[in-house]
Amino acid sequence: MWHLERSSVRWESASFCAAMDLAYPSRGLQAITWDGAALSDAALMQVTVARGDERAERIEDAYIRGNDLIVTYAEGSDREVRPQVCRRQVRWRVVHQPHAAPGIVLEVLVSVQTQYLDSDPRVQVTSVLPGREWMLLSGGAAASDYRPVSWPDASPQVVDVAAACQALLARLPALACSYGHILTPNDLVHARLSWDAARRATALETTYFAGRLEKGVLRRARSRAVLMPRTGDAELLAELLRETVATAPPLTT
Repeated sequence: MWHLERSSVRWESASFCAAMDLAYPSRGLQAITWDGAALSDAALMQVTVARGDERAERIEDAYIRGNDLIVTYAEGSDREVRPQVCRRQVRWRVVHQPHAAPGIVLEVLVSVQTQYLDSDPRVQVTSVLPGREWMLLSGGAAASDYRPVSWPDASPQVVDVAAACQALLARLPALACSYGHILTPNDLVHARLSWDAARRATALETTYFAGRLEKGVLRRARSRAVLMPRTGDAELLAELLRETVATAPPLTT
């Protein structure tokens, strides 16, 4: 469950723990452990608004509702959007195959309300994970539809995946754990993988909301991922993809 104290929050359950500083949503969930093992150099569901640099956000409201952590950030003097960033619904989910096991579903729902004419609503959601063993799920939502990511030989090693797949699967080195991410098409502008050789880590960056908006527009996007055991990971991600496509994102209020 969530534990909130001022601007610090942590999630604790039997197999998954993580912490976050709400004043810095661009840092995302950190200090992550899965089944007692630390995910070194991992940061999940980092939320960055249009200006792109890192500075403390002013929190207007933060509260817990069941499995939801809902945070409203004040409008900054140098930007034209007011994002409501919801670390939305961390939950257990069981795959309906005999070899599968529970996974933790992580969902971020971002609502952006423009306050001025010609507003820039862009929001980035990024997850950083150790290793570079990633696979793409395209076509039908079946485990047999996966193919490995083909990294370019030259630097920078960046792969555009927005048009190439519906979901991505990362198998983390030295851990019996995998990470899956669903690419929801609504309001998704682009998605890319980038490999950092110095950190030995890969970043999955998704960008939502294209173009400038007029005053009084409310937009919403959902980013959904899952941490799961290595055994049965492809089947679990395919199952989550089918469920995500079939269900509308929840409201933020």
